[in-house]
Amino acid sequence: MKNLCLSPQAPFKSRCYAAIWGVDDSLFLFGGQGQDKNYYNDMWRFQGQQWTQCLIQSQAPTARKGAATWLGHDGNLYIFGGIGYQDGVLDYLNDLWCFNIRAQTWVQLSHTDIMPMPRLESQIWQDNWGDVYMYGGLGASGSLADFWRFSTHTMTWKTLPSGPAPCYGAVTWTCQNHLFLCGGIGQSGLWAFNPTAVQWQMLEAPPVASYGSVGWTSAAQVHMWSGLALQAPENIVCKQEAWSYDIAHNAWSAFTPEWTITPRYSAHTFAFQDKVVIFGGITEKGEYLNDLWLVQHDRQQSQEPQKNMATFQMNL
Repeated sequence: MKNLCLSPQAPFKSRCYAAIWGVDDSLFLFGGQGQDKNYYNDMWRFQGQQWTQCLIQSQAPTARKGAATWLGHDGNLYIFGGIGYQDGVLDYLNDLWCFNIRAQTWVQLSHTDIMPMPRLESQIWQDNWGDVYMYGGLGASGSLADFWRFSTHTMTWKTLPSGPAPCYGAVTWTCQNHLFLCGGIGQSGLWAFNPTAVQWQMLEAPPVASYGSVGWTSAAQVHMWSGLALQAPENIVCKQEAWSYDIAHNAWSAFTPEWTITPRYSAHTFAFQDKVVIFGGITEKGEYLNDLWLVQHDRQQSQEPQKNMATFQMNL
């Protein structure tokens, strides 16, 4: 099996920049912005090869897109910020919410004295201890370059040293206990952050600068596919090509994926074993997608996935 379409068309309106999580044998999706430019705050679950809408038993977060998400060590789903409606006004957000899967309820967490300013499309990682790292994003003043760590145990934020230029929409990986950031709007290089040394390092830049690429990892490499090529504003294209970065040799190499999926950018990705789950995205012509794919990447066997994906196991 090289690729399998799990769901060619979801029962809800096509949308992008939704919040999405992978938990056990399920995908959860919240909100996003539709092709009609409307914002949503509905919650859906994909399980057993079908989508069902969650029956929320509480007040839900306001409709939004571009929020940051992670899976808490308590098994709950977390969502931070984005852009959406607050008191009837479209604005950048920095509220933090928690969704209890079993109870089907949302709870808004209190603001703390130290926390990130409102933003969307920030870069997110989660380490082996469950802590969340957030870099940059797009705020009311433009692209951001601040760097934060959120402790899922103490529920507090802490600032960290900045590294890359202000950016949003970059592809990120966690591999060999380092956090990798590549491309996005605002910067074109490849960077790695060492949480132990609390230090950034600039690495070999990718051959093609891109925004919203699909990314996944293997034992000693990170990989990316598709996304918007940003080499020339008058020639922005949704590329089909794929690249691997070898960490030990600080070098990139091209490869051809053995799947036939429409090139896209800003898709959601979950990785496990030697497979990658891809949901939605936007085509070069601006079409919003809501298809769901399971693809096999056999360039190398994958390592254990990131913490917030570690329990995702699609049963077929």
